[in-house]
Amino acid sequence: MTQTVYSSMNALKTEEKQVLLLCIGNAGRADDGLGWLFADRVNQQFGEAFTVEYRYQLQVEDAELVSRFQEVYFVDATETFYDAGFSLERCIPAETYFYSSHLQSPEAILYLCANLFDKRPTAWLLSISGVDWMLGNAMSAEAFSNFESAWKSWCRLFFRKALAKSYFHNMNYRAIVTPALLLLLNSRATAHSGHGHTDGESLLHYLAEPIHLVVLLTAVIILALLGHRFIVHKEAVEPEYNKKDA
Repeated sequence: MTQTVYSSMNALKTEEKQVLLLCIGNAGRADDGLGWLFADRVNQQFGEAFTVEYRYQLQVEDAELVSRFQEVYFVDATETFYDAGFSLERCIPAETYFYSSHLQSPEAILYLCANLFDKRPTAWLLSISGVDWMLGNAMSAEAFSNFESAWKSWCRLFFRKALAKSYFHNMNYRAIVTPALLLLLNSRATAHSGHGHTDGESLLHYLAEPIHLVVLLTAVIILALLGHRFIVHKEAVEPEYNKKDA
């Protein structure tokens, strides 16, 4: 009886994190801190859903870290100008290896990961445009605007993937639904604080944004899946309790 209950409860435990964010930058050089700012935002709004690492630059050792995950996001500032303020694209392994172990590109890290550890995680590169690279903690207004655009695009990508059944199979349910709800509530509070809207008007105005609808629908779907999963395990355990009572 005890073993049966333990097995059923153990099946409800959350699984290990399978998504890594390697955020590259330097908060002491103005817009070069965009990558770290992104890491801060993910930690604040998504809690335990991801493994987030801060880097000044990528090194050979990061190939081993990357090999442990199914999906990896490299986030960095760039001097390249993009009309959207950022670029979010798949990152493909390339045979570009720098002899200095203190300077590696995301493509080189993926190349080393595949060749040294025979691991090929799905990888994305998020490059956010900056304009000021002087010493100082203050970020330019243009870079911060680009950051917000990149954040929204990344959230859309993430929640689209989360809606896929295959993605749910390996993800931590609790770690997904909690940040989804937090993102919904925090964004609404930030967007409408002090604007004079009534609660009803604020909600309608908030849901007019496609990303907000996606977040809300994702949270609802995950809650439904969690409820179904709990009921299935509850039904599996109850007969054992009934036998004991009899």
